[in-house]
Amino acid sequence: MIDRQTVADVVSRSNGSGDTPIMACKAASGAVKELAYCHRDHCFFVKVGGRERIRSDTLEVILPFFSSALPE
Repeated sequence: MIDRQTVADVVSRSNGSGDTPIMACKAASGAVKELAYCHRDHCFFVKVGGRERIRSDTLEVILPFFSSALPE
């Protein structure tokens, strides 16, 4: 599991424009799940197969969805 400090380090090293990819993994369906940070909206989001599924300004809301094996 990724921790908050690691995410903060990745986001702070980015150039601060657009979206910053944090990590990706393969979902149970074979689609790619991507966890990223949007600097414009100051929030985290998860994309599955290229489509945004969930967005929140709180990392704790996003991580269970990103880490779960539940259907997308």
